[in-house]
Amino acid sequence: MAMKKMFAGMLTLALLMGAFVSFGTASAESVSFADVDASYEYSDAIYYLQDEGTIEGYEDDTYRPDNIINRAEFTKITLIERGEIPEGGNCFPDVTDQWFAPYVCKAKDLGLVQGYPDGTFKPERPINFVESGKVVTEGLKLAKDDALNAEWYEKYVKALEAEEAIPQTVGTFDHYINRGEMAEIMWRVQTDQNLSTGNYEDLKEETEAQLVHTVNSCNELKEKFEADNDYYRSFYEDDIVMMALPEATMDTATKTAGAVAEESEGSAEYSTTNVQVEGVDEADIVKTDGKYIYVVKGDTVRVIDAYLPDKMRELDAVTFGDENFHPEEMYVDGDKLVVIGGSYYAYPYPLRDNLGIARYPYYGGSLSKVYIFDISDKTNIIEFRTLEFEGDYSQSRKVDDMVYVVFNRYAFYAFDDILEADEIMPRYKDGEEESEPICGCGDVKYIPNIESSNYMIVVGIPINDKDAKIQKEVMLGTSENIYSSRDNLYVASTSWSYRSSNTSTNVYKFALNDNDIEYVSKGRVPGTILNQFSMDEYDGYFRIATTQGNSWDGTSRNNVYTLDGDMNIAGKLEGIAPGESIYSMRFMGDRGYMVTFKKIDPFFVLDLSNPNYPTILGKLKIPGYSDYLHPYDENHIIGFGKDTVIPSELDAESRSIDFEWYQGMKIAMFDVTDVENPVQLHTEIIGDRGTDSPLLSDHKALMFDKEKGLMAFPVMVYELADEYKALDYTGDIYGEPVYQGVYVYDISIENGFQLRGRVSHYAEDEIENKAGYYWYGDFDIERALYIGNYLYTVSMGMIKANNLNDLVEVNSVELGGESDDYYYIME
Repeated sequence: MAMKKMFAGMLTLALLMGAFVSFGTASAESVSFADVDASYEYSDAIYYLQDEGTIEGYEDDTYRPDNIINRAEFTKITLIERGEIPEGGNCFPDVTDQWFAPYVCKAKDLGLVQGYPDGTFKPERPINFVESGKVVTEGLKLAKDDALNAEWYEKYVKALEAEEAIPQTVGTFDHYINRGEMAEIMWRVQTDQNLSTGNYEDLKEETEAQLVHTVNSCNELKEKFEADNDYYRSFYEDDIVMMALPEATMDTATKTAGAVAEESEGSAEYSTTNVQVEGVDEADIVKTDGKYIYVVKGDTVRVIDAYLPDKMRELDAVTFGDENFHPEEMYVDGDKLVVIGGSYYAYPYPLRDNLGIARYPYYGGSLSKVYIFDISDKTNIIEFRTLEFEGDYSQSRKVDDMVYVVFNRYAFYAFDDILEADEIMPRYKDGEEESEPICGCGDVKYIPNIESSNYMIVVGIPINDKDAKIQKEVMLGTSENIYSSRDNLYVASTSWSYRSSNTSTNVYKFALNDNDIEYVSKGRVPGTILNQFSMDEYDGYFRIATTQGNSWDGTSRNNVYTLDGDMNIAGKLEGIAPGESIYSMRFMGDRGYMVTFKKIDPFFVLDLSNPNYPTILGKLKIPGYSDYLHPYDENHIIGFGKDTVIPSELDAESRSIDFEWYQGMKIAMFDVTDVENPVQLHTEIIGDRGTDSPLLSDHKALMFDKEKGLMAFPVMVYELADEYKALDYTGDIYGEPVYQGVYVYDISIENGFQLRGRVSHYAEDEIENKAGYYWYGDFDIERALYIGNYLYTVSMGMIKANNLNDLVEVNSVELGGESDDYYYIME
């Protein structure tokens, strides 16, 4: 046991690399870790090691139990256990003069470690359960059956199984071990706890289930839905009256454009949609080609001839023959308009009527459609190609002349005697052809333990060839967020653990090659992402930022992971800003910028130049937070968010959480020239508490042009009434709506944000005179763009053109269609 105690201490030394560690100290000075309370599943193990004098914590009094461990740390453990003196270096291409080099090179000389087929050691790669099991088994001299040779790791796993030392959160052989789990393993090995444990056979089954499989038959696919069918069967009644549902139609009609203003060549200079990746377009509700402006409004797309602003006029709107179709967003590329939206479908009634009872939910559901129009002649807009897919539209991207669209086909429930096996496949339809299954049952990929009752459909659509084949990949799973480079598309979804409260994010990688789309691999990282800007691809690596836990109970921590081309974790930076959550993230080349928030906005600058070892270069703590980060240049970045103030003493005493009151909209320019000491160079505050902007939740609401020194975005301004302004404290008091429109700024490093002017679609004081109401109107501006020397602002009710230099109004056109104006009186 003495040897076990000694090794346990050495093991934890490597485990807590970078933490404060002590050996043999009295437990009287032990304190609780801020992130490990009695409810944490491995708290007993962690505090046992602490009481043994093995561990203390980090400087912030945390243990960071969910941080995963890498191969270099475990190699050091092995050398320490053997009593070897570390020596050597440069024994692998990726093991040179780092801190772990002597340990790795000595271990290689002793034959304890070897490299990968490519000759590297990959010291930063997280160590998985079977690798760590070998270290623990050999280090603690646990009894093992060397006759077991089915797999090299079988004897090590079964040795830990005999010790009842496999934590319940370890679900597969390749599970990455974190610090909490390692403490649990050591505690169980050293003490007799008589706890439930994992076992080799279950781990083997789970590991195989995590691999990507292909469905063998339609019957196998059908069986995956039967459990859900049985559940919903209990809700059906025999005496419910059948409700007729209209069938979907593919008939479409486009109104011919009316008289068009005289032809012109259009502008060679105009703004485009603010996108995340250069060369990868994103769909939006407003687009321009430099002459025409296209606006999704209601169930139409309005087309406005805008190049000559004094003659600006709306042409007849593009409409759709399917009365159930609702356009959501669009692309414009040359002479093609691509509109994506939703409808619904229902299968023919006899399938239900013959049974004599009602079926609810009926066999049908959401239908997504992609309309492609030829708009080369605005007087004769022609439907070029129309596709429909069963399922809900998730997101899309456009690379060159290919539009890549992701759909979610959520589980439907139907009786076995209604559906044949092949009828549970999602269907699609191309033009006037008959609908058909989107692929064969044997083409569906799945990972058994991941959301197997839903379809995730990824399609690639050539927009210039109406006869070209649609590229498709179908998996069982869901899409929540996507990121796309020009070469790869990544689909992210949250995975909820059934063994613990921990969540993780699965990321599916699809290669975009030669107008094709092909599934490549899947990666998994701890935590959940905020939005698409939490993901990025650079120099062959995928980067992703996640938050684990909750800021409201102090358990949150933030991480950045880099994954290699096979979607294996290559590097990690964990435990950033404990107790806070990511509010915005932006990856830019070798750097990353992260804003977390709970009370104070820590702005972090991350070094990602070595994907194996991401690090924090510097940070800046300032009031407020940023919801969106936008690059100005390589050394300056702009944050858009909210200002904050501390609560009053009374508020602070009456609440049990640590917080601040958010105030007006805040714009900040950060100078990161000195990466270790970022500076808030300029700030701008708009309005008081209640002020908001679409930009804070949708980056496409920003118009930015560095060369012009121009920035514009819509904002709804709230201001405090005069009687409140005189109060000593106003942190928790909302203002009243006084203005809605676009703020236009001159922007430069030298002068910061200089307000050039404002443009509204409402009459002066119209909103202010309605103070006391919650406001949303059809004339709320949602987008701003420029064509030539004119600024165009777009609401659902109007397009207005203003001279870009002095913002003097030139012309305006009210858009046709029904108005969505409404006002709510605040109770």
